[in-house]
Amino acid sequence: MRTRYLLPCSCGQKIPIEPRQAGEVISCDCGASQNAPTMREMTRLEEAAPDPTAGEAATWGVRQAIVLLGGIMLVVAIVPAVFLYLEFPTKPKPPTVESIREDAATSSPLVALKTWHLFRAGGPGDQTDDGIGAYGQSLNKFQEKLLRWRVGAGASLALIALGADYNIYLTTRTFEEQRRHEAGFQDMSLP
Repeated sequence: MRTRYLLPCSCGQKIPIEPRQAGEVISCDCGASQNAPTMREMTRLEEAAPDPTAGEAATWGVRQAIVLLGGIMLVVAIVPAVFLYLEFPTKPKPPTVESIREDAATSSPLVALKTWHLFRAGGPGDQTDDGIGAYGQSLNKFQEKLLRWRVGAGASLALIALGADYNIYLTTRTFEEQRRHEAGFQDMSLP
């Protein structure tokens, strides 16, 4: 529970105040207004009895907002990163003599004849007819997928870095404002 203090009024009533009200203008039920003391002076006042029926109200401050924003940015950046990790392309294996023999054994005679003509004419090269040059095609697809993966991973990392930098900026700014706010209260208490 928060500590509350009793601020005496000229009418004799005691107004319950909280430390967050330091320096504010407080109005009494009688209509009189007075400035709440500084936080240091407030600790010299009589403490109010805790209200057993009042529960601790949940407060939402700047720090909670920063944590929420950081969490959202982290989730937004991690989801694509996980997707990219799961979709990482695998490099195709070059054909081996065994795989060529297996393909030849399972091919139709027409495909085998076309393959023989291509090899006789100088090798498959970049030919793509009926599976010839399939390794080259799959290698090109791998390189395209790898490029897309790198772009996506770079964008995810940039988003994570941006979120971290923004959180550091907000946290630093919040602490500076709190220091300025506290310094302002200390200046008000000086004679």
